[in-house]
Amino acid sequence: MLAKIGGADLQIVYIEALKDRNIMVKYEAVRSLYAYGDERAIKPICERMNKIVSRRRKNEVVPIDESEIVIALRFLHKFADQEEVLKTFDKVYKKRGNLFMSERKWLRDHISYFQEKERM
Repeated sequence: MLAKIGGADLQIVYIEALKDRNIMVKYEAVRSLYAYGDERAIKPICERMNKIVSRRRKNEVVPIDESEIVIALRFLHKFADQEEVLKTFDKVYKKRGNLFMSERKWLRDHISYFQEKERM
């Protein structure tokens, strides 16, 4: 796991890893940024989220761990007062049909932004 190797000192490496072609490298980069990232990771995580939710993914398999989307949203939720994060939350909400059921449930259960949208 990338997160266990270098901690916060390698944040720039984790951000660069989001551009890798391998989906598992990107997943581990998001996990690492969740654990060690700061404000510098907001924009790259938002960009990754926008890319993921912009299209339908293959069928959901039984998750062994949290999905990349859930981990990324947990990270972004730490910075929920930032405009870019709110824009990303809005896009995720609009594209929620592209999320897996477990991801939609997690959003409703854990992030007030999505709970408020559901009530409207």
